[in-house]
Amino acid sequence: MKKYFYIICLLLLTGVFLNSCVDNFMETDKGNAELKLTSSASDLVLLEKDHSSTGLELSWTTGTNYGTGNKLDYTLEASLDGTNYSNPVVLYNGTNKYSWSTSVDALNQLLVTGLGVAYDTEVTMAVRLTAKVMGYEDKVQVSETSIKIKTYKPVTSTLYIIGDATPTGWSVDNPSELVKSDVGVFTWTGRLKANGGFKFITTRGNFVPSYNRNENDATGKGLIMRNTFDDPDATFSVPEDGVYDLKIDLLNMTISIQTSTANTERFDMVYFVGSFTNWSFAEMTKDVLRSNLWHYGAVLNWNGGGEFKFGTVKDWKEMLYATAPSSPYTSTGVVYDGADNKWFLPQADCGKAYKIALDLTKGSEKMIMKPFIPYPGLYLVGSATPNGWDLGKATAMTAVNAYELSWTGKLLEGEMKISCDKKNDWMGAWFMPTSKNKAPTGTEEQMLFIDKSDDGLKALYPGLGINDIDMKWVISQEGNYTITVNQLTEKISILKH
Repeated sequence: MKKYFYIICLLLLTGVFLNSCVDNFMETDKGNAELKLTSSASDLVLLEKDHSSTGLELSWTTGTNYGTGNKLDYTLEASLDGTNYSNPVVLYNGTNKYSWSTSVDALNQLLVTGLGVAYDTEVTMAVRLTAKVMGYEDKVQVSETSIKIKTYKPVTSTLYIIGDATPTGWSVDNPSELVKSDVGVFTWTGRLKANGGFKFITTRGNFVPSYNRNENDATGKGLIMRNTFDDPDATFSVPEDGVYDLKIDLLNMTISIQTSTANTERFDMVYFVGSFTNWSFAEMTKDVLRSNLWHYGAVLNWNGGGEFKFGTVKDWKEMLYATAPSSPYTSTGVVYDGADNKWFLPQADCGKAYKIALDLTKGSEKMIMKPFIPYPGLYLVGSATPNGWDLGKATAMTAVNAYELSWTGKLLEGEMKISCDKKNDWMGAWFMPTSKNKAPTGTEEQMLFIDKSDDGLKALYPGLGINDIDMKWVISQEGNYTITVNQLTEKISILKH
């Protein structure tokens, strides 16, 4: 009995072993199925508005390894039909993968840059899959397919706004650039004037091609591409002066123009208040280019306190505070209607002039305070001044005190502005009027200070193209004038005798 028992056990174990061998063989045997390459489409028209969607998917059967138990190495290649794969693009090479896919945008680029197909052209792309049994170079399988595809020409990757409604005017050399938020989608936030128009160019220095208002679109939201100077040149406009959010969708050829909620004026007035003002409310100056940007300049003398904050009304409600008690004056954080935290200027830093820029844009409030060093000279330049537009010979003003300069002399009919540094590329610091072609009031009035070489100042004016700001006073009557400028308070008087 024992003998038969051992024989039975041996037979059972042998069966288990044989089963195991067969199972292991089947795991590595790909069978005898034919290698077959399949495409998700046979005819494609690529559209850029579908750029992120799947453009093409190729899949294939495993093929056979002829019972060798070895892996298959797959090579997937693309070429133009009729070229016999003389210069193919390899799409995939590897093992254990049985599909390949790509987006519409990537497929378009593959055809254009990889295979040399022109934009807006229909071609037939041939695809070949080769499967080789690793270690057996003679065991090769091939499957092919083809797809008819039409490419598209991508829209521009850059876009600029120009027009007399914009701060930079019609200049195509230094226009304001829009921000690309997606393929074919651009945004811009900035100040626009009601008595002007605007459109969009694709390339600095060139008026065409441009994107203009589609006169045949009754909604007023349609775009049309202007390729030549003979094409229609309709522009967009806004109903009133203000800060606007623009969104331009070049794939759907639409524009959205919305009053900017982020830049809507939050306060009618803002005040500097603290020990330096004996806790009285000193009015700040509203910026003429940007909503919610306020300025203050003064000599801050120590009087035993050194604290300050900001008010929006002349009482102790609705205040603007620092983020922590006794924050250094270099701390930029601002909190509206919070804990009564103040900024602190130590005695050692007092007794000199400071300028403050207070940005109250909702959600991105900040306070920038810096010591102010006056320019040693200021210079009159323009057709109204004695030396015209020769910046190298611009007419010098005379110092009255540390911050004030004055000049008396004859002005002609014409234009005028004031250089602070006479940079010969005209990209330096300037005092200008608060609007274009401004006539002097004959009394003290606010000026605009712009330093086109100061990146920190430019950051306060996103989307406004500071380099292109160019406003001038217009002198309408020839005669003798006295001009007085205060660099610290940024005020001027132009008085005719």
